[in-house]
Amino acid sequence: MKIIMKKITLFLFVTLLFSSSSVYSQSKFEKVLRDIFTAVKESNYKLLNVGYQTLTVNSATNIGGHTREFFKLTLPEGTKKYALRVTVIPIKSNFQYEPDETLFALMQKSNAKEVYAPQDKGIDLYIMNRSFEADAFVNKGNFKVVKEYPNYNSFVDQIDSEAGNYWIGVKNPNSMNGLKAIIEIVAIGNFNN
Repeated sequence: MKIIMKKITLFLFVTLLFSSSSVYSQSKFEKVLRDIFTAVKESNYKLLNVGYQTLTVNSATNIGGHTREFFKLTLPEGTKKYALRVTVIPIKSNFQYEPDETLFALMQKSNAKEVYAPQDKGIDLYIMNRSFEADAFVNKGNFKVVKEYPNYNSFVDQIDSEAGNYWIGVKNPNSMNGLKAIIEIVAIGNFNN
């Protein structure tokens, strides 16, 4: 009987631990989106969908596989900040957000929803503002970043920024599991239509 009670107690503890971290991540996600919605409303900003990429990064043990990938992001004139949502999924997954579930669609509707987080593995994400930094990143050299997110799973953030070119780099720190990262970027600001 004591063993059964211990197992039940352990199960309840683990369940509460995971649900509390889920509530925390949801509340952080909702807070970030609430802050964006407030800025858009108070400053009469507009939203512009500027990026949706899925990057595949292999594990270090996959011979010939790329553990680092990047893409160029151009923020248009009038950008004041941008919202970034990163969703980490298993390498074999074909998951994609439905059109009404994308970050841009949620922001247009002022609707906060949780980030899809199917597993616990994370990626390292780097934001760079020079092409040679991105080249150094992908070639495993020394590079400087504007912002970095080490070993993150699915998350959302808002970043104050100006118009210009940026490079988003993703590295897989996991030596055994390949991963995919869905990266969505929505520019926020005063744009000429």
